[in-house]
Amino acid sequence: MPITFNSILLGHGIDPSAVALVRHQDNRADRDRTPYKLWRDHHEDFMEYQRRQSTTRRNIFGRTYWAVFVVTPGGDTVFDQLYHQQGYAPGVLGITKVQSPGKVEEEPYDTYEIAVDNRLSEFSGTLLIEWGEGYIQYTQYAERNDKRVRELRPSFKEEEFPGFLRFIKPLSEIASLPKGWVPRLQEAKGVYLLTCPRTHEQYVGSAAGEGGFYERWRQHLAVNGGAVGLQSRQASNYQVSVLEVAGSRDSLQDIVEIEQLWIRKLQSAEMGLNRGRAGNVPLKATDCCWLGCVDSSSAIPTP
Repeated sequence: MPITFNSILLGHGIDPSAVALVRHQDNRADRDRTPYKLWRDHHEDFMEYQRRQSTTRRNIFGRTYWAVFVVTPGGDTVFDQLYHQQGYAPGVLGITKVQSPGKVEEEPYDTYEIAVDNRLSEFSGTLLIEWGEGYIQYTQYAERNDKRVRELRPSFKEEEFPGFLRFIKPLSEIASLPKGWVPRLQEAKGVYLLTCPRTHEQYVGSAAGEGGFYERWRQHLAVNGGAVGLQSRQASNYQVSVLEVAGSRDSLQDIVEIEQLWIRKLQSAEMGLNRGRAGNVPLKATDCCWLGCVDSSSAIPTP
């Protein structure tokens, strides 16, 4: 018989009818300020983020307890903490949004006073549940929605790095990758592939500067592409993968030549997003940034 979250609540003397289930996954948040990243890296900001709730949701957030979950980059729903709700006050309009520092609070909201109830602290970061079909609803009543426990881990553990050739992620998730992945991607240089899921077109690029693959992909997000063929759609919609990792002795020219070989193999100049060059024409290193394939931290000046 499967273990359910309500059975855990009852086992710790907590009535599910007094509990609001809260699942944080904010698609409006800045890439570096998702609820998961706030939870993992900036806990005070995470607390401030969840304390602010719409005035239209007082019924559910007025419950005595909040059982809070966050959604990982891999889509898992992991338990944060059980909070005791101790009242609310009107929020201040015009102040900065926690999840989007470039924007301000414009809609009426309440600021809740909440404190951790340590009865479920042993499950923080280790308990994963199945949220179910109502994944769009980020709040639910516990007694009406008994969640199945999918996994209970001995300790909090992020997804292991899959290896460069198995790496496949949406570009929009680069900023929230597991911490252990970032150094691996920063240290490695080489050739990568962006694929548009809407048109199925491909773009071959290279990362040859400081920060390796990771910094190059972040630049794609920041400038909405960075190359002629990429400007026609949102950069965050691309899927990114690694085609080839450069050797430690490979020069910038070597990486450019490897990139051009992949452009010819995939015909991404004729049938993809590497427009402007017929992939069978060798490029000089000084031509590479014209295609947007070398990051701005390299020695090649950006035109």
